[in-house]
Amino acid sequence: MKTLIDNTWIREIHRNGSTEYTFCGALEYRYRHIAFRWNPDTRKKHEREYNNIILPALENHNEKSIRDYTKDDFTKAIEIIKDKGYVENGVRRQYSENSIKNFQNLIYLVVFQSSVYRLCDNVLWGTRFVLDMPDEASEIEESIRLKKSLSIKQEKCLATELLEDPFEEGARVALLLMWGLGLRNAEACALNYGDVKELEGHPSCYVAWIYKSTKIKTNLLQSGGKTYNSGRVVPVPEKIVEFLFKRLEILKRIINEQGMTGIGIESLPVCNNGYLEDGSDTNNLSERCKSDTVSIAAHEVFENAGITSRQLAYLDVELSEGNVASVLKEKEPTAYLLRRNFATQMKILGLTNSEMQYLIGHDVEDAYESRGEFVDSERIFCMYHKLQQRELLNNRTDYNKAEICIKGKTAEKIHISAQEPVDPIRITIGEPCKNLLIGIKWAEEVENFSGKRTVNLLEIYHNRYRSC
Repeated sequence: MKTLIDNTWIREIHRNGSTEYTFCGALEYRYRHIAFRWNPDTRKKHEREYNNIILPALENHNEKSIRDYTKDDFTKAIEIIKDKGYVENGVRRQYSENSIKNFQNLIYLVVFQSSVYRLCDNVLWGTRFVLDMPDEASEIEESIRLKKSLSIKQEKCLATELLEDPFEEGARVALLLMWGLGLRNAEACALNYGDVKELEGHPSCYVAWIYKSTKIKTNLLQSGGKTYNSGRVVPVPEKIVEFLFKRLEILKRIINEQGMTGIGIESLPVCNNGYLEDGSDTNNLSERCKSDTVSIAAHEVFENAGITSRQLAYLDVELSEGNVASVLKEKEPTAYLLRRNFATQMKILGLTNSEMQYLIGHDVEDAYESRGEFVDSERIFCMYHKLQQRELLNNRTDYNKAEICIKGKTAEKIHISAQEPVDPIRITIGEPCKNLLIGIKWAEEVENFSGKRTVNLLEIYHNRYRSC
């Protein structure tokens, strides 16, 4: 299968003593696999499209290695193709939707085949470029099956993938923070160890202070997040706290072994660039990963969890069209999927709309509440207590146990009610401190059963995770 790509295009560039392929060079190098199923007429058609439409729309394609392209570069090329259109009978026309899908897929084939031979990362995994042109019926069917959150099985796979190895690369730690705390890519990358601390007045309750993010395509910090309302204090699940402490101990050991005791641990990024390894260069440990690196790391993690490239691709299409973006105001499929899942968990766990809006970094749309009211330890602890019910990320042993600690010479009135007439209530009084007397008065009030029944959503939630 000989290509008919224009000989005026540059195939290779030389830099730093090595030779790298341009987009055109990669296309020619992997052409046999790219065009494997094309008949002669199809090959000629696609070669004309590469020559006359796609390559001219790729900026600096004669000077740029295919390794340096990002999803945004290819998206920009498609926008140029859309805007330029084509001329027919002296009239400028717009390409059809199917033609645009064809161009996207032709670009994806080059990137995918190049990634197989490690010429570049597959930056188009899980994007609309993956989608070919199925018939309308199958496209509608696949779109209907699209899930905008994660199944229990997929979440269990994520827990296995992201919580087992404290040495793992920082980009995967960022995915853990996005899944567990509902952070955006850039917010997770910006987090330092000093930003995770105990909540005032509540020992062993840890929270993350989210007040900065990384700049687009860099690991440079900027204050604030995506919007003015991004700043927030987010409770950290117990197992994520344990995981971060393990990484912190490894980090301290590496630094001590190298005699670099002057390094401020608290200023080091939680999501460093690369793995934690004995003998690591401390400069690498202080280099934070980039948000687009997190999206690349998500490919393998998602595939192992049964989240397919096509699932994210259809989600990418919907986000680009604005069909679901209003829910979380996200355009990046990885961030959207994990943050949407976090929002789903919060809803099940009984957080109010205002609490969910605050924790996800949105405007608090309540006439009687503002974001300022959430900067209060007791309010945050209330949300932390609800989030402790979340499965897989907390050390839960008793699904219906609540502990109340009364300090000093105080009197407390506690009201306990059952959701159903047959639900049992068990109250256990712990051992009092030395020389401290506890007096208890018990009053029982029985209301007439109205006949209305309720559904204990939390119980169903916990039972599903235990049985799945």
